[in-house]
Amino acid sequence: MDPTSICRKARRLAGRQAELCQAEPEVVAELARGARLGVRECQFQFRFRRWNCSSHSKAFGRILQQAGSPDGSAAWEWGGCGDDVDFGDEKSRLFMDAQHKRGRGDIRALVQLHNNEAGRLAVRSHTRTECKCHGLSGSCALRTCWQKLPPFREVGARLLERFHGASRVMGTNDGKALLPAVPTLKPPGRADLLYAADSPDFCAPNRRTGSPGTRGRACNSSA
Repeated sequence: MDPTSICRKARRLAGRQAELCQAEPEVVAELARGARLGVRECQFQFRFRRWNCSSHSKAFGRILQQAGSPDGSAAWEWGGCGDDVDFGDEKSRLFMDAQHKRGRGDIRALVQLHNNEAGRLAVRSHTRTECKCHGLSGSCALRTCWQKLPPFREVGARLLERFHGASRVMGTNDGKALLPAVPTLKPPGRADLLYAADSPDFCAPNRRTGSPGTRGRACNSSA
């Protein structure tokens, strides 16, 4: 995910992504770095699965890209003095959500926007405050504190747990909201992951889904 190619594509698409590329290219570079971090973490978490995050378009990979994007831009804004979580969250939402328009009846866009926020929330809700004391003999007469993002490996593991408990949803009649596909289940929360269709078979190559298939080892499509 190269920032130059991203901005070249964004100029063709126009809109908010193009605006951010022109006004704050250094932020886009950090968002791209965070997204690459998300892809690498996805590959680690899925390293023993039929699909190992080799095709970046799949849901879990996109969610981890979302989680990684504020991680990168937050570190850039504070310049080593701490992590500006709000800044990273805002820029990630502005750039990454722009490609998913909330159109009427577009269930996939609604699901992706929800999962985008869940990815960011997995980072934001687990930030912690670290402090350093200043003063003679450790008296802590003055204390400097800053926010620190959680280790990204923890974020990946937490999202993998959410992935295992993901809820299937369907659109409401007006196409503006999502409901559980099973009426007896409670509506999912903001931190829950959603899906609208079952995953494809990753054993065989599939150009449409971007799956290269499984090679060099046995693959049980029903496992």
